[in-house]
Amino acid sequence: MHLPGGSLDNVTCTVTTLLAAGATGYAFSRARTAASDWQPAKLGAVAAFVFAVQMVNYPVAAGVSGHMVGGVLAGALLGPLLGLLAMALVLVTQCLLAGDGGLTTLGANILTMGVVATWGGAALGHLISLRTSMNPVPRLLTTAAAAWGSIVAAGMVCAAIWSLGSTAAFADVFGPMTAIHARIGIGEALITAMALATVELWNANPAGARRGAAIALAAAIGVAAFLAPWASPSPDGLEHVAAAWVAWPEGALAFAPLPDYMLPGIQNELLATALAGVIGTLVVFGLGSASGRAMALVPKSK
Repeated sequence: MHLPGGSLDNVTCTVTTLLAAGATGYAFSRARTAASDWQPAKLGAVAAFVFAVQMVNYPVAAGVSGHMVGGVLAGALLGPLLGLLAMALVLVTQCLLAGDGGLTTLGANILTMGVVATWGGAALGHLISLRTSMNPVPRLLTTAAAAWGSIVAAGMVCAAIWSLGSTAAFADVFGPMTAIHARIGIGEALITAMALATVELWNANPAGARRGAAIALAAAIGVAAFLAPWASPSPDGLEHVAAAWVAWPEGALAFAPLPDYMLPGIQNELLATALAGVIGTLVVFGLGSASGRAMALVPKSK
């Protein structure tokens, strides 16, 4: 769902960048009041896991793939404020490191996959939870439903931004984007539920709870190294709709050191993808941990 550079006009890019900056700035300001010694590593580990799983595209229809976004998962593990910061770190790294999404459209991508997926998913989960029990199974089902809804909502908002900032007609892209992301959301729901169920099992063990960040980072590295190289090569939902309805611009960053999530100079594509994935995962973990430490160091307002 990454809008590439050149897909939106200057006005739309400016407005979405300002909105995304405002949302992430607000999240940073409010989240730092709750920062503690354990949060830097946890923020980094969750962001790293989201980065890794986003590399794994899975088939959703003939010739179409999708990938997990992870907004609801990040929000469930970190809270909506830190969850948005984790998503923003992932999207910035994807843009600068792998050329995934354009620099001018970074704000739009943070709005759709960060703000809408994380905050919108949290709001939807809260609404559903008002009518359900908070026992473990209903809670997981509620989160799964919120994860599905977050992808559909993000797809809708992405279509709206895309049509507002380009020549793409709203009627041409809104329906297809909604339909294909309803399918992609099924994978999002299943992966989110499985990940949270695993975390609950870890937390039931005191040793697992203490080592949660280390376990999450190890899982992220494993996903990047062993699953990402085997991801579906088919275009994702946004690329599929774009190919069917409008001309899609080439907007990847020319200076991305890991273009298309591959390490240059490695002839074996599987190995090149695995190494790029591990490098990206570690970079995101480092950025997330550094951001968590920065929040802990900034004096809290009284």
